Amino acid sequence: MIIEDYRRITCGGDPFNYLIGSLKGLYFDIYTNDEVKLILDSNRFNYDIEKFIKILDYTGFNLIEYKKNEDIELRIRKI
Repeated sequence: MIIEDYRRITCGGDPFNYLIGSLKGLYFDIYTNDEVKLILDSNRFNYDIEKFIKILDYTGFNLIEYKKNEDIELRIRKI
């Protein structure tokens, strides 16, 4: 499993656009059915699960598992 940790990112723009751009790039770096664990700062990426599902669908991933505590953990798989 690939782990992508986006908790300490420093982007000058919108975190939403950063996440979409990162996922689009990740899509081309991995194979179909590869699993990825995304770790996100819950303050910076304060979206509900429906929003994450839409983002993942748009970028070519399926949501396998969603956890929200101090951080957000998404386990995703490339379609």
